[in-house]
Amino acid sequence: MATPTLPREALPPPPRELVLQSNIRFLHPGYPDHQNTLLSLPRVDLGPANDGGTRIAGVHHGTALVACQIIANNAFDGHLAEDAGGQQLVDAPLDSILARDVYYFFVGDGPSQYPIVPSFRDWAFPHNRIPEPWLSATHTPPDSSGGVNGMSVCSISGFRVPLEAAHIVPKKEQLWWKRNDMNIYRADPLNDIDDFANLLGLRADLHSIFDARMFAIVPRNSLLATHVLSPQAADYWPTHHNVPVRHLGINSTPYLFARFAWAILLGVKPFICQGPQRSVIQLQIDDKNMPSYSVEILNGSQLTSQYGGGGSKDATPLGKRNRSAQDSEVGLDDSDAMDDDFWDEYNIWDDKQGTWRRKRQRSSDETAPQEHDKPILTERDEADLIKAAAQIVGSQEEMA
Repeated sequence: MATPTLPREALPPPPRELVLQSNIRFLHPGYPDHQNTLLSLPRVDLGPANDGGTRIAGVHHGTALVACQIIANNAFDGHLAEDAGGQQLVDAPLDSILARDVYYFFVGDGPSQYPIVPSFRDWAFPHNRIPEPWLSATHTPPDSSGGVNGMSVCSISGFRVPLEAAHIVPKKEQLWWKRNDMNIYRADPLNDIDDFANLLGLRADLHSIFDARMFAIVPRNSLLATHVLSPQAADYWPTHHNVPVRHLGINSTPYLFARFAWAILLGVKPFICQGPQRSVIQLQIDDKNMPSYSVEILNGSQLTSQYGGGGSKDATPLGKRNRSAQDSEVGLDDSDAMDDDFWDEYNIWDDKQGTWRRKRQRSSDETAPQEHDKPILTERDEADLIKAAAQIVGSQEEMA
């Protein structure tokens, strides 16, 4: 069966224009101007030509709308408007292009300080509520010719090397996976987060920018296609935006939706940490490790304290702060929690993880898999990590 393709004219202009153009901002009508930017998206899509024959750059309506709905705690009845009062509703097909500088996202009939989700770990997966365009998008069947986890080519570029298996829901979000019972969508009942439905064959460089949240996979014209989320991916934009993604099973859709939320919720961090009081959804873990979600009103210092960490990666708590309840679910101690941001930032875990995992598997004392995905370190391993960290810090100081 031939792989469906999108029209060639859907591709954007040269990459320099992506960097030079202003992003489109999506605003919360319940807060004052200059304190109300929920999300900012680059103009990666082209609208129809105007009277002068120029095609205005903007962003896909359906993609932007679902992004705002996720931020507003899965408010899938929410809508966009062109004015702060909500009188000029955006009444256009979901596959149309939004081109104005700002839009307001409303939940309900008028402006209100509706709560928003401050981080991915505070987001509850909307089981049985995924928006319809995601459910009806065409899937091309997985490649059965071997290769990486059953895939012999990159699902985006078609390259055969260098090919890597990318997790759709990131492996570091295994706690979130367990809390949200994401195992119900797996293709093999014996698998966990490493299930085939949660894996995607990607060329190494595309894997890297996928994990950096520079693009996601969304429904476009009844297909699942790439969508560039960051101007930093400008070099990839002309050839890798709006490209149909192949070799996906139907079971992958929930994981792709979760991955989109994971990428989008990073963009909420400036709104959360800007300073003013905010109404937010927060995850609570009780003494039986059962999750619940509540609306909390937090001031600026509380928001910065709780969500100002995570380096460049996440609006998540700093280091050991607020980690005990989460870590107790899988038995992590303070030594596991305190350095996550550093190791993630420099990918030291990734460099060593394969070796450490093989050491665990050879251990005769281990009768069952570990409950978490962090490797068990020997004293020599820890010494190697400390040495590597010192080299990184030293090289940074020399550059400074």
